[in-house]
Amino acid sequence: MVTHVLFPEVILAFQQELKNHPDIVEFVHQCGARGDAEVLGAIAAKLDIILDGIYDPVDLCEMLLKRLKQRGQLIIAANDEKLIPVSIELTREPDSDG
Repeated sequence: MVTHVLFPEVILAFQQELKNHPDIVEFVHQCGARGDAEVLGAIAAKLDIILDGIYDPVDLCEMLLKRLKQRGQLIIAANDEKLIPVSIELTREPDSDG
């Protein structure tokens, strides 16, 4: 018998976005977090989110996903070296008119 497990779209999007933040993945590994609650807690801590209470996993993933996207991190890799996360902030240059 085959069992299909469907995950909410926000959880899948969170997992995809997390791939763009290797420093957070490394932090979770260094913490030794095991289990969903510990992993999500470690990610929240790295994102400076204080958790106080009991959260629905889908709602928590949505909150973490929003913070990850706000982080605006660009990954730069050169010559197969270790990935280097670089935080960027987009700014608009002033018009030459003044």
